[in-house]
Amino acid sequence: QKKGLDRTLFGRMIEKHGDHVAALLSIQYRMNDIIMGWSSQSFYDSRLTAAESVASRTLDLQEVPESNLTGDILEMLSSPLLFVDTCSLPLYREDEQQAGADVKSSAAKAAYAAVHQSRWNKGESRFTVHYAKMLVRCGISPRNITVIAPYSRQVEQLRLDFADDAETEKLGLDKMRVNTVDSFQGQEADCVLISLVRSNDRGSVGFLSDYRRLNVAVTRGRKHVMLIGDAATISTDDMLHSLYTYACESGRVAFVEQLLDEDGAIPADPASISAPAGQSISGSSRAKNNKGSGKGQGPEKLKDEQEVRKHMLEKLSALAVSGGRLEFPASLNSFERAIAHEVAKSLGLHHESVGEDKQRRLCVWTDGFSGPSAAGSAAARKADQPAAAAQNSGPSAGANAVAAADDDDDDQETPLQAFERRAAATLDSLTPAEPVAEWKAPGEEEREILQRLAAARSLEVTSSGSGKKRKLRLSLPESEETRAAAAAAEAAAKAAKAAKATPPGATGTAAAAAAAAAGTAAAPGAGGAARGNALLAGLHEARRKRQEEEAKERKVANEAVKADIKEAKRQGKEKQKAMTTAAEDDDLDALLSEFTSKDGICPFGNCKEKTHTLIDPVSKCKYCSLRFCMKHAQAEIHGCGDAAQRAEKQKFRDSHPLGARGSGLVNKPTENRSALADKLQNKIGGQAANRAKKGKDKD
Repeated sequence: QKKGLDRTLFGRMIEKHGDHVAALLSIQYRMNDIIMGWSSQSFYDSRLTAAESVASRTLDLQEVPESNLTGDILEMLSSPLLFVDTCSLPLYREDEQQAGADVKSSAAKAAYAAVHQSRWNKGESRFTVHYAKMLVRCGISPRNITVIAPYSRQVEQLRLDFADDAETEKLGLDKMRVNTVDSFQGQEADCVLISLVRSNDRGSVGFLSDYRRLNVAVTRGRKHVMLIGDAATISTDDMLHSLYTYACESGRVAFVEQLLDEDGAIPADPASISAPAGQSISGSSRAKNNKGSGKGQGPEKLKDEQEVRKHMLEKLSALAVSGGRLEFPASLNSFERAIAHEVAKSLGLHHESVGEDKQRRLCVWTDGFSGPSAAGSAAARKADQPAAAAQNSGPSAGANAVAAADDDDDDQETPLQAFERRAAATLDSLTPAEPVAEWKAPGEEEREILQRLAAARSLEVTSSGSGKKRKLRLSLPESEETRAAAAAAEAAAKAAKAAKATPPGATGTAAAAAAAAAGTAAAPGAGGAARGNALLAGLHEARRKRQEEEAKERKVANEAVKADIKEAKRQGKEKQKAMTTAAEDDDLDALLSEFTSKDGICPFGNCKEKTHTLIDPVSKCKYCSLRFCMKHAQAEIHGCGDAAQRAEKQKFRDSHPLGARGSGLVNKPTENRSALADKLQNKIGGQAANRAKKGKDKD
């Protein structure tokens, strides 16, 4: 960028010569007019227009009342552009705020950021999975949904969360398309979900400042684009601030907990949920206020976890030494209350959260003191007044409240606290008639909570399955009372069923038994119970015999049906065989007729010369046994050259057998080896005799 390499040659030409060298394709045929609006304003001087066929097209969603997908929720999902604001909540902070929370100095934070260039945000990833499941439940096909993230680490986290979620495989989301902006260049989808990732106290947007990539990501959607991010963080950048402002003015803006509550479900009334204090999402005023505070300021900093833990440890340690009961005010947020639970557990103190919504408070006590009560809660509500808060802010042990927090944040439970509260209520409701409670696919932390609650209530814990099919059953211990209650409930159900099954005006044993069963159920005392048991035993025996007879009848009927099916299959096979034989005969006649008609024509290529007038030695090939015309009768012409070559070679081998040296020569000798040797020796001897004779003549 410093050397101007971020500007293209075409861009320089347009800057220098204007529209004389370029023509803008001003009509786009992909996306809704609202999705296009921000890109047109920011990058194309508001000259883009949407074709009539796509300008007003939106998602066609169906209501799902059992999942609260109605009303305001459905309107948010149907809007072309939706910005989901995480409002700097602790669960939706980027990795630097999660993994690097123990980094204190600015130099150490800079070093940490240099090592971890690619960011991820687990909270946004989990919400994106939840949002995709909502779209599918409303009738959107998974193949029409695309997830985009600017960071590769966030892409990996999204893929992991989609694969690990227990419901994604059933909904067809386990193989969701998730990738970076560059990987989706040139592609499009009906629904595009964008995770902006960045949420920090410094207002740093990092890779999001590459506005061309951001423009590509937003304009991938045809009917719906959802962006999830921290408005306070991104509003420190001018371009990102314009995107948030445009969403406020032309699209929809929602608080994250209006779509995903603390229990991991969809709120029934999102309008009743407000953003945390100082995090209003009505219009663009919040973004403008953040802009006015100066770049790098960000929202008000959260309390440091170590400081909160240290403060809770001091107070609860004093309580553990001196004994007593300590009730915290409702001004504590869920984050601080969760830390207090952890500290109390580590010190061996009793701890419990009571109340609902903004009146929820934490009570901690030692052995020998009572737990939370209605009177105590009422007194604690009075203690929340400023004067009482100032009075209770001292370090005295056994105080009934702590000082109210400076920030009056909305009280929010953590998901684990909400799970523990619901599980405790479920286990407390167990009775001998309903002695079992079951949880499917609980997480590691949830299993620990259930085991702890079961141990406190002396319940039996049974685990079965593994992975996503794991089940945890908590049941009352087996006792005489439990067995008697279960037997009585089963007997009452059988009696009611028998009475219901008896038709009006029925006579005989069945009617009498049903009437007696009804009378026995209504008769109090031990005598009535004994008569009822005897009657129920008789009904049970009659039912057993009736079931045996019905089973025999069903068996006979099934055997008859199987015999009919077998006979039908046999007849079908015979019919099929007869039809096949007739078809084969017809095919053979047709084949013979065709062969006869083509036998007198040269089979080479498209040649139509007749061959029935030629004699076999001339026209018939001895290698393929086909008759060719005089033009194509030679083996090398019609394709039998290799066979002819092999035949000639074999003929040569047969006429020149191998075995003697020189047998492959053209003029091979006729004598054998011994005769040739004798001839050679005679010739050598003759030559020697001639030389000796010539020597004597010279002498």
